[in-house]
Amino acid sequence: MKFILFTFAAAQILSCSGIPCRSSTFSQIGIVIDATIAKVNEEFTMNNLLALVNCEVTSVQDFGEGIFKVNLTVDVQETVCNRSSGLDPANCALIPIPDAVSILMLAICFSIVINPFTGGFCLTVKCTMTKHGTFEI
Repeated sequence: MKFILFTFAAAQILSCSGIPCRSSTFSQIGIVIDATIAKVNEEFTMNNLLALVNCEVTSVQDFGEGIFKVNLTVDVQETVCNRSSGLDPANCALIPIPDAVSILMLAICFSIVINPFTGGFCLTVKCTMTKHGTFEI
């Protein structure tokens, strides 16, 4: 029995490949997170906005000359705010999971960041949904 528990604990530790976004040392992480949640809402929202409930930085690659590729894994959950409200999803209350249309979604996103220290700022975000919760229609 102890071996089984040890195996589960080891698997849990090994599966956590990223660090929390807010603990990242990448100086532009706040901008990347904001752009990522905007992109997720643009591409995957049905009726209500989706809010970030968890975020991990899985890698940051420095290509030199102020160009970075940032890979994020984000968990999002539906909020009470309508998609067309124009509100910031971070300021919207989450719909309790049993009542939410989209329970919980996981998105894998990468961002290409051209650092403002090079004379300009550019951010491109691409996301794919990898897991959906239960949907009620």
